[in-house]
Amino acid sequence: MQETSYYWASVPKREPRKPLSGAEQVDLAVVGAGLTGLSAALEAASAGLSVAVLESEYVGFGASGRNGGLLCPGFAVSPGDFGLDQDSQAGLWRLACDAVDLLHQRRQSLGIDCDWQPGYFMSAGKTSHMRELADYHEELEGLGYRGTQMVERAGVQDYVGSPVYKGGLFDPHGGHLHPLKYTLGLADAAEAQGATIFEGAPVQRIDADSAGHVVHTAQGQVRARHCFVANNAYASGLLPQQELYILPVATLIVCTEPLEPALAQVLTPSRACVDESYNILNYYHLTADNRMLFGGRSNYNGRIPADIAASVRPRMEHVFPQLKGAKIAHAWGGHVAITLERTPQVGRTQDGVLFAQGFSGQGLALSGQVGKVMAQAVLGEQAGFDLFAKLPHKAFPGGKALRMPLQVLGMLYYRLQDLLP
Repeated sequence: MQETSYYWASVPKREPRKPLSGAEQVDLAVVGAGLTGLSAALEAASAGLSVAVLESEYVGFGASGRNGGLLCPGFAVSPGDFGLDQDSQAGLWRLACDAVDLLHQRRQSLGIDCDWQPGYFMSAGKTSHMRELADYHEELEGLGYRGTQMVERAGVQDYVGSPVYKGGLFDPHGGHLHPLKYTLGLADAAEAQGATIFEGAPVQRIDADSAGHVVHTAQGQVRARHCFVANNAYASGLLPQQELYILPVATLIVCTEPLEPALAQVLTPSRACVDESYNILNYYHLTADNRMLFGGRSNYNGRIPADIAASVRPRMEHVFPQLKGAKIAHAWGGHVAITLERTPQVGRTQDGVLFAQGFSGQGLALSGQVGKVMAQAVLGEQAGFDLFAKLPHKAFPGGKALRMPLQVLGMLYYRLQDLLP
């Protein structure tokens, strides 16, 4: 999908990094050069640890370099749904808020130009969505999270020029950015701190030994005191038991040619990013060069259709009749990993391998915080790791063979809910 993505078309071409060849010995081996793994690598290398990052494809290949670019503070569910005590709920919410601050601190201090634009609008397509958003707004106020504003129908046009919404909730702390530029910037920063990134180096297996772990690729191996697996939706059987707790969901995105400034101003006057309160939702925003980047048509069978543009266009034109017939310049798809609970799963295997997965569409900010927490755990600071590890998780029913078809059947119920008035 690299060649079809707007993101890759808007960054300079790069020479590929070398694959692993021979033997390496480090303090920390990281599997996966996405936002989570790169965050851990940067944090650990900055603390003086030797770090090797093993990426099966190239930096930014997975969801980190393909996602919609929406920075949505918090989790995919409200803290009250965590199933934890109030202190743990509040602690996790603080970590989520700190995740947004961490992203901003890094992009500014590291000089990562990633087209940041503030403003996040959660739209309500139904009256019931307005009630849900009002409850969420009240919950955020109770957690001390200030600044969000309920928006009634008459005020929607200040945020999005679409006739389909009844209101929404605006969060000035959220926003959108160019995720690939940010991911590539993190990789450069980690290397500047001494981490080594190997591309084209798929990991075949991880063995435990008396000194830690041995990570094997086809052409070499890395001996490490600590190992962190961060390949998320692109899991490859390294941790088969953990993979039963996530489901790879396909998500599709299109991007138009640059729009006339007057039209762009009508579509999103605030230039905020927008998502919806439906179970099967759309999400979108204007890019820095006035293109409409529109995501939707997520499916739970994991398949990417041959004609992505044809799949997404009807949804885009439903939200924005003004874009009927607009030329789509780029169309791409990929996978994100969800958990049953829609909260990230953080843990450690019996062999001591650290892992993090299942950001459930909220990974742009949370992944950075989780990566930092993993590096801190390696350095002996367990508080953040222990708090994330409290989140309860169940495996998807049906095992590896049936979990996907069963989830597809289950999602029919939520699709029907979306259709109800």
